[in-house]
Amino acid sequence: MPDLRALDYDAIRADPKPLVGFSDITYLHLEIWQNCRVPGVHDCLAGRQSTETVLHLLTSPQSTANSPS
Repeated sequence: MPDLRALDYDAIRADPKPLVGFSDITYLHLEIWQNCRVPGVHDCLAGRQSTETVLHLLTSPQSTANSPS
């Protein structure tokens, strides 16, 4: 498990940005969500469809776990 003690939660809360990525940063997703309630997208970022899905998730007014049609 990575050492996450150096995270500045106040800075993350003051300027929240969604975290996008997967695999090695799973603990980072969980840590930021638990301490700051800043959402993230846990997704593989390879290929056109993945890029479109992440863009949809980040810009959609509704929270959804489904890919765009």
